[in-house]
Amino acid sequence: MVAYAPDGHTLATGSRVDRTVILWDVTDPAGPFQLGSPVGTELASADSLVASPDGRTLAAGGQERVTLWSLSEPIELRAHAAQRACELTDRGLDPDEWRCYISGLAYRDTCAS
Repeated sequence: MVAYAPDGHTLATGSRVDRTVILWDVTDPAGPFQLGSPVGTELASADSLVASPDGRTLAAGGQERVTLWSLSEPIELRAHAAQRACELTDRGLDPDEWRCYISGLAYRDTCAS
């Protein structure tokens, strides 16, 4: 199962095998990267995924249930990656740490004054 968020940059993939949903940043189609950890483990009976029109909610649905996840946090983290890195570390990230934790985005000084 797959669903694109309306922003055109976020793709959700769902697997019944491991029952997870993974969010991907597909801004660069040649180099998509995973946004964080899988967001769910409740897809055993899901038949489809769909993103809300505002792109802030993802729904997985099947015959017996519907599960909703917020997409706000990954969207905000991607939009403000450098600022959040500075807030979380109090020192920022060096280029190696940036590549490790924020792959797919060009390096920026995370605590620029």
